[in-house]
Amino acid sequence: MASISIANLRKSFGRVEVVKGVNLRINSGEFVTLLGASGSGKTTTLRMLAGLERADSGTISVNGSVLNGEGNFVPAHKRGMGMVFQSYAIWPHRTVYQNVAFPLRMKRVRPAEERAKVERILELVELPVAKFGDRYASQLSGGQQQRVSLARALVADPQVVLYDEPLSNLDARLRESMRTLLRTIHKETRLTALYVTHDQLEAMVMADRVCVMDQGIIVQEGAPRDLYDRPANQFVAEFIGQANIFDLSDVSREKGAVRLSNGISLNIPPGNWPNGEATRDRKLVIRHHHACVLTNDAPAGADNLLPGRIKDSIYLGDRIRTTLTLAGALEFVAEGIDGPSTSDIGKDVIVAVPPQFCIVV
Repeated sequence: MASISIANLRKSFGRVEVVKGVNLRINSGEFVTLLGASGSGKTTTLRMLAGLERADSGTISVNGSVLNGEGNFVPAHKRGMGMVFQSYAIWPHRTVYQNVAFPLRMKRVRPAEERAKVERILELVELPVAKFGDRYASQLSGGQQQRVSLARALVADPQVVLYDEPLSNLDARLRESMRTLLRTIHKETRLTALYVTHDQLEAMVMADRVCVMDQGIIVQEGAPRDLYDRPANQFVAEFIGQANIFDLSDVSREKGAVRLSNGISLNIPPGNWPNGEATRDRKLVIRHHHACVLTNDAPAGADNLLPGRIKDSIYLGDRIRTTLTLAGALEFVAEGIDGPSTSDIGKDVIVAVPPQFCIVV
């Protein structure tokens, strides 16, 4: 296992700077995800760590050894890293066994040791060599090909495993099973891993720590729950999960309250304010599932009650999504396992939002 240190990493293509001073520390055995939209710089950061791209400036170190920077550049094949690509990148003219054994043959591993390692790793990715070893890529499903790619990345006992959006080409059912498999393998191997994705669900499910990238920088990092419950800004709030986001006409940290543009005031607990000055350009974030639509009278003394009218109600199987119109034509969305039906459209109701779920960013 290995620890990774990335300091002030920068990379431009022509006049476009795509990575703008990234700083990141990955602890030994940690599974970290770079999450961001296309063009955010996440894949370029990964490729510089892999040695597939040269950084313009900054340093990359593994276990204190500089791989990029200070006049050093260690080529990809000498970095001791395994990589799993979105495109699988397995050879169609070679069998499963031959594809997985290739890194070991490059290292001139003895045949008996090679056989033992390949059998062990194929068993780990649930492609036992007795059943799949002699098959070619054309005889495998997309999910099976990605497992071969994963096995090849792991077979030579790398210090670090890099994942470049490996599940993007799989359908929803296969993505779910592969997420489970990757987490299981990580728990067993405890290899240091960096995983790039644009899928916030993948990042939330798999990572010990998520780093959200936007326009070439990391805008927030932390445990998945921390980012979801305490987004640092509007971009993170919208990119991770679904939320109602409102402009504020008045902000008072001292009074612990904000006022929406329609005049409604809400109480905000002390821990739900951002660092820095509380100004009107701040936003209020309320996650959809943190709101409750009350079709009956609201409980006496309850805080943060928003009067509204039901605009739409959609049954989604595991939850009901209710769209409401608040005073001032503000739109609000609430989701829960129970809620109004289509017959309730047009009714006046109350939306209850507990103060602990009101976040100012």
